[in-house]
Amino acid sequence: MPDAAPGTGPVDQAERLDSLRSRSERAWQDAQSAWARAQAIQARQDEAVKASTREPRISSRSARLEALLASLPVIEQAKGVLMADQGCDADQASDLLCRAAQRANLPVREVAEQIVTKAQRRRAST
Repeated sequence: MPDAAPGTGPVDQAERLDSLRSRSERAWQDAQSAWARAQAIQARQDEAVKASTREPRISSRSARLEALLASLPVIEQAKGVLMADQGCDADQASDLLCRAAQRANLPVREVAEQIVTKAQRRRAST
């Protein structure tokens, strides 16, 4: 009596079913993670829209310069945090900060404030 072809026995079928179940569970977990990331992005976008409607338009040149000067300390602090965390120089930290602001579609100042706030929370918790 000839043996059954490889992969057709009950044990091989059970192994294939287990493998399929494992892959589908991983796919489900990946889909859930992607959904959570999408929701987080949407929440950040919603917050950005709210922030953009709250912020007054600065029309005069002197007012714009004053706003710039007021935001420089927090931007420099954020660059310092990035330099310490990422092990990069000031130019690279500035580039990271600008790219993060572009990705989040937020002003650099707001992203800098978020970075500094998170660093302060981490420091307080240790």
